[in-house]
Amino acid sequence: MNAKSSKKITTAISAVALALPITVGVASGAVAAPAPTAVTCRAIVDTPWVNSPRDGFANRRSGAGTNFRILGRLNTGTQVTRAEVCGTWSRITAPAAGWVANSLLSTTNPGTTTPATGWFRAQIGAFRTRANADTRAAAARRAGFETYIRKVGNVYRVQVGAFRNRADAQARVNQARNAGFRDAFVQTS
Repeated sequence: MNAKSSKKITTAISAVALALPITVGVASGAVAAPAPTAVTCRAIVDTPWVNSPRDGFANRRSGAGTNFRILGRLNTGTQVTRAEVCGTWSRITAPAAGWVANSLLSTTNPGTTTPATGWFRAQIGAFRTRANADTRAAAARRAGFETYIRKVGNVYRVQVGAFRNRADAQARVNQARNAGFRDAFVQTS
């Protein structure tokens, strides 16, 4: 047998081995790995609010579980559009798409008092109508910013970040200004 035909046989054996189910050997014999647990999903259309009294925000993730990447944060008081519930997670489509834990969503508005004072926010607009706020938020998302809208009194504030210190908030404001949002400024909670 030459080297070329030996390589072909080794490759064929490897391909067959990869297609076989993986088993774990134990003293009493081989045991197949457990099957994943099925989760029931149901379509739903409603608009709950983020309610996270402990942290003041909910992580928006790329999938239904804490093992998925964090895409951004949604502050307490942010209203979301929910499209699907899968187990203990909800798929949301607005203000940005992603997954949020059901335990952090409420059918009643928790208000905008959390997170506690001391947060600094990069704000790019404030509007009397939700439609105008949605238009500004959509423009910011097209520019690559994670956005959220907070209703404070009768005003809808469009913001692109919540930060523990002013320097980080100012850096985001500078990015927003460079992207064309000239009226961006640091707002304190």
